Amino acid sequence: MKLKLSLLVLLFTFFQSFSQTERYVQGRVVSNEMAVASVDIINLNTKASTTSDKNGNFKIAATVFETLIFISEAYYDTKVKITHENVAKNLIINLTKKPIELDEVKVEDKTQFKVPVGYNDIKMAGIEKAQTTPKVVGVYTGEMVNGMDFVQIGKSIWKLLKGKKKKQVTKEEEIDYEQFIESVFNEEFFVKTLQLKPDQIQLFLDYCLADDKVLEVISNKNKFEMMNVLISKNEEYKKIK
Repeated sequence: MKLKLSLLVLLFTFFQSFSQTERYVQGRVVSNEMAVASVDIINLNTKASTTSDKNGNFKIAATVFETLIFISEAYYDTKVKITHENVAKNLIINLTKKPIELDEVKVEDKTQFKVPVGYNDIKMAGIEKAQTTPKVVGVYTGEMVNGMDFVQIGKSIWKLLKGKKKKQVTKEEEIDYEQFIESVFNEEFFVKTLQLKPDQIQLFLDYCLADDKVLEVISNKNKFEMMNVLISKNEEYKKIK
C-alpha cells in the first residue's frame, strides 16, 4: 500500500513539473491601442523567443517567475515578469514609441538683390561691345553674327572634360564593435537586464569582443541576434567570475 502511494506521489510530481515546463503565455502587443507587429519577444530565463504577428498577437513558452522582454526598433524595450496573477491571462503589452530623431538642418541667410534690366539696357550693352571690339573683315573668328559663339562653346566643353576627375575609392572603415554595441544598448540594458554593476560593463564587453562568433553577430547589425548572444555570454561571464 505504501509503495503504491509513493508511486502516485511521484507520478503527480512528474506530471505537475511537466505541465509547468510546457506552459505557454499569450497576449497582444499594442501602442496607443494600435496593434504592433514584428516585435521580438524573448524569455530571459529560457532563451525561448517569438515574434508578434500582424495583429500584435504572440504566444511563448513561459511560466511563473520568468521574465519576458519585448524589443522593437521603433519602441522602447519593455520587460514583463510572469506572476501567478497574470500567467493565465491574455497579456496586453503597451509599448512606448521612441521619438523621431531629425537630422540637423543648417539654414543660411542669403539675401539676393534683383536689379531690373530692360530690353533697352541689353541693346545698349551690345552696341557698346560692338564699338569697342573692332572686326577684321575676311577673317573667321568662330563668332556668328546674331548667332552662337562656337569658339566659346568649344572652350567651355574642353574645360568641362578637363575638369573631370576620377572618383577615388576609399578603403571601408572597420566597425568599432564596442561603440556599436553601446549605441544599440544603453546602460539600463546591462544593469537591469544583464544585472551587471556599472563598473563591470567594460570588463564584460572586453570578454565578449574576444570571441570571434560575437564579432560576426555584431557585424550583421541585428539587434535581436545581438541581444541573444549578449545574454548567453553574460551567463558564461558570471560563471568564471
